[in-house]
Amino acid sequence: MRLETTQPDNVPELSIKVRDQGGRALAYGVPSATRPGLYHFANSTQCTCPAGQRGQRCWHTAAVGQHVAAVRTQQLAQRYDDIFGGES
Repeated sequence: MRLETTQPDNVPELSIKVRDQGGRALAYGVPSATRPGLYHFANSTQCTCPAGQRGQRCWHTAAVGQHVAAVRTQQLAQRYDDIFGGES
């Protein structure tokens, strides 16, 4: 497992990534809304925050889910452009 700290331009609050040996993101560090300086590790279904530990969906998992969907959309748009050409 590799810990990567980057600052994506479009989502600065998800700047910490935990990756497996193959480079796949396992979780993101999402800042706590109530405790400055504290980051909860979350993916789109689980989180280390108190609500997540109780099995409840929290805003951290929602933020990761939105981020992952946005990244996938960008990747698919780029792939479409690569296959069918860019702007007409």
